[in-house]
Amino acid sequence: MRNFVFLSHANPEDNDFVWWLALQLARRGYNVWCDLTRLLGGEDIWKDVETAIRDGCSKFLYVLTKTSNAKTGPLQELQVAQSVARDHGLQDFIVSLHLDDLPYRDINIQLGRIEAIPFEESWASGLGRLLKKLAAHGVPTDRRLTPDWVTSMWAVTGSRQRIIRQRQEHLTNWFRITKLPKELHVHSLRDSVGRPDHLVLETQFPVIVHRNSLVSFASEEDLPDSARKAVSCTRRLTISSTDLIPVARAGGSGRRDNIHRFVSRLLRSAWEIMLNERGVPTYSLSNRTKCFYFTEDILRGKRIDFQGVDGARAHRQLIGFKTVGKKSVGGRAKRMWHFALSSRPLLHPELAYVIRPHVLFSDDGVTIWESKERLHAARRSQCKDWWNDDWRDRILAGVMWLSDGADMIQLPISNDATLHVERSPVIVSSPVTYAGPVSVELETFDEHEDESDVGTENWEYDESDTS
Repeated sequence: MRNFVFLSHANPEDNDFVWWLALQLARRGYNVWCDLTRLLGGEDIWKDVETAIRDGCSKFLYVLTKTSNAKTGPLQELQVAQSVARDHGLQDFIVSLHLDDLPYRDINIQLGRIEAIPFEESWASGLGRLLKKLAAHGVPTDRRLTPDWVTSMWAVTGSRQRIIRQRQEHLTNWFRITKLPKELHVHSLRDSVGRPDHLVLETQFPVIVHRNSLVSFASEEDLPDSARKAVSCTRRLTISSTDLIPVARAGGSGRRDNIHRFVSRLLRSAWEIMLNERGVPTYSLSNRTKCFYFTEDILRGKRIDFQGVDGARAHRQLIGFKTVGKKSVGGRAKRMWHFALSSRPLLHPELAYVIRPHVLFSDDGVTIWESKERLHAARRSQCKDWWNDDWRDRILAGVMWLSDGADMIQLPISNDATLHVERSPVIVSSPVTYAGPVSVELETFDEHEDESDVGTENWEYDESDTS
């Protein structure tokens, strides 16, 4: 009976991925056979690899990499699988999983006609496509295989990458805000004022509009003349630490929800005002978040010196170019790439800005391409070899530039107050760690990704809550 999926791969080169994939499939109910685990989920009667492929395998998954593309063992298993598919008339019996940057034009002729599921950019998205394919083809599952079963099996069998109780520190992309004002100023506008939006355009401090009020960290004296003349009265709203913790409500929103939203929007505005004052070019992502990107004029070169995680002086290139195109087809051109950063306020569990990396492209070193599809394709090509340290160091270099070499990034929010954002990221400590090598690729962030902010619809502000 054909009731399991077979994982063929290069051993030991692809073992890390195969361990991960085998467990991901098993926890979703699929029996999996590979040389690392043998059969997960039942009695392993398939001691012989060839017999397992010929008599027990319902899907043959080939992990396609530069190594497996030329290694004798996996290719011999592939040859057996091809004969099984031919002899039994099995459609889509072989599924190719494209894992690394092996060019598609160089894929072995034995796999050339098989559509490959892309795993090279994201293991998670590749797994999603694979699971859909297995379900659509009716590959059988075993109810005995559950996430709990996989966890217990993993604890018993162990692995080179088993979890052990050993404290380990991790660098985040959170940059702590060291101090927040204790009060918000709610400036009520005179009844004669229509839409108040135009009143805040000239302010140098973050101000948001809520109904017929202006909300800011700035006092009435800090507002521009046009807004100050329109204010009828100002109330102060005290901020407590619990006000910064979001709460879910079934009914209407209360004071705490309002303060959470006010502070979050003001912090976002403060960041954008700082970028505008520094004159850096910005690019609007699909979710309306703005990221700023580096150009040669800003950097006065292509790289930034910064302090690495080990405390030593380091440097990273934040802009560059790649020659693309074929000489035979219209000549070759330079494609400029620009490292970019976006920011999102985080109020809980830390008061911080979450800094996220992006990569944008231009032809002239200034004007970002309009086509999202073109940007996405170029990003996949440019960043395929960027790993954790590449992204981490570029974020640190970008934050160093924002701080002008000081320990803090400064964001004025009133005449009397300035937000100080630490240049060094927050470090969190975990009570457990992995034993053995772990190689993780940090995914690129696409401009269409969701970067959800707190909502601004259907919420009220009750003036009786002021003090």
